Amino acid sequence: MVEDNTRQHIIPQVYLKWFGQKNKKGNYYVKVTLKSNDKTFTKSIREVGYKRNYYNVSQRKDDKHWEKYFSQNIEPFYGDPLRNIITKIMLTSDNYKAEVLTKEDKKILSKLIVFQLLRTPIFLNRQLNKADYISNESKKELLLKFEQQLNNRSKKELLNVKMSQDEAKDIALETISNDQLLEKFSDVLIGKIWCIYLNKASTSFVTSDNPVIMYNCVSKKSCFDCIGPKDTFYFFPFTSYILIQLIPDISLTQVYKSVDGILQYITDIKFINSVNNFQKRNSDKIYQLPKWDE
Repeated sequence: MVEDNTRQHIIPQVYLKWFGQKNKKGNYYVKVTLKSNDKTFTKSIREVGYKRNYYNVSQRKDDKHWEKYFSQNIEPFYGDPLRNIITKIMLTSDNYKAEVLTKEDKKILSKLIVFQLLRTPIFLNRQLNKADYISNESKKELLLKFEQQLNNRSKKELLNVKMSQDEAKDIALETISNDQLLEKFSDVLIGKIWCIYLNKASTSFVTSDNPVIMYNCVSKKSCFDCIGPKDTFYFFPFTSYILIQLIPDISLTQVYKSVDGILQYITDIKFINSVNNFQKRNSDKIYQLPKWDE
């Protein structure tokens, strides 16, 4: 069977597996809900969470350069590292308030969260818009700088120069894959208070095509460009029953310091629904455990 490398997953299959159920053939399926029309259906994890040729750029010798980059540098974090952390949490699930995250675990998870956040269409499209803005501003600066040297025809030609979508995409992907930037963002997350919730209720956590939710506690709104600010909360469901909440280390959250890295049970349906609603409001598609009798 020839591999279809046009299906470029923005949400790795190995992650979606934690929100799926296995059928008799050993294939994992998730329930999908479309935000646009509230339509629901059950699909194999191979058939969701992707966009065709989404990371392709003609600027590169290999137009699959960025797809290969994400496969080699990001998705491995979803394999053994994430599986080992989830296994450790489940093995200590009977030991309420046990410390389950080490510094090394936080480093791994921080990189995973940042990678996942930066690769989604919501974030990447905002970077593409910024690239257009920067291109236009650069042209204005050139016109001001060389106003005397350029005739009207040259000025018009300069203004008509447009950055192609591929060029803008390549620049945006190059920016978000910068090692120094990733380390900087990861350090921001490591410095937060890590709350680990094990869901003991009948309502499970859901995920989406934008699984890392950022919420600013000052504006009281979800945000997409607020990795840096100290007043940003993060919500990321690892599985249908494990949630990581990153809380800013500011005065109003001093009470949470005692639970940093500590496993906590959650049975509060209101809290679980609130977290799930964050996913629903900030995405186009919701993925969750299917019910085979639906």
